[in-house]
Amino acid sequence: MVNQNEQPQRPGNAARVAQAESFVNIMLQHYWTSETVAQGHGFQHEPHGYEHDVPAHERDQLRYRYDQAAFDIRFRPDALVIQQSAGQETYILIEYKTTTTPRYSFRAEQWNRGQIEADPWEYYLRRIAEGERLAILNYCSFHSRPLLCDYPTRQWQVGQRQQVGSTVTGSRTDYYNTNLQMMRPFEQFMEEEFGVLEAVSMPIIRQALEAILGDPRLQTQHDRNSEYHGSASHGTGFNWAPKYLQA
Repeated sequence: MVNQNEQPQRPGNAARVAQAESFVNIMLQHYWTSETVAQGHGFQHEPHGYEHDVPAHERDQLRYRYDQAAFDIRFRPDALVIQQSAGQETYILIEYKTTTTPRYSFRAEQWNRGQIEADPWEYYLRRIAEGERLAILNYCSFHSRPLLCDYPTRQWQVGQRQQVGSTVTGSRTDYYNTNLQMMRPFEQFMEEEFGVLEAVSMPIIRQALEAILGDPRLQTQHDRNSEYHGSASHGTGFNWAPKYLQA
């Protein structure tokens, strides 16, 4: 039985920011700005998140506001991706996410489970319902398909919103468990949504994943109560499908 009281082991805010920045920078360097994708398929990748134009002291104040106006600023997706092809322009908003701690209480299913903070998740679902083209690009260190990308849907949820008591600083960290199996692999998403063939994406994706394997901020960290804590047998990439590994 899943322990519904198990709290997702999230790194501190500074560590989360460092994780996200590492992932975004790797994807920028190895995928979005590669000659194949940028020149060959007409892509531009522009920063969009509020970190780029809201001063740090204002961001800190917004963390403790839960009104719609604050959400519109706080949960603005990280990037705007634009494709110019055959005289047409297509755009999509992308929210980057890193998942590096398996939910051990799901036992064998822990490799297929993620988690996402509840407030931004519900905000993204509202934006999707309003017709916004918004996708989540999720790097998961322990899933068989380490790069997942898709439009959020309520079908991803596993169970109900998990309530977490407020901390002494008043922050809220309620979350949802999610089923990673519901998301498309990134290479499939790019082929079906933008016409970038999987055969084109895969060599670039393997380069990006090789860089990820070398980044200490993007490695699997098992909960201290997990049977795999401290074990080298279930580290980053232990179950990645062979096509994601360099020959």
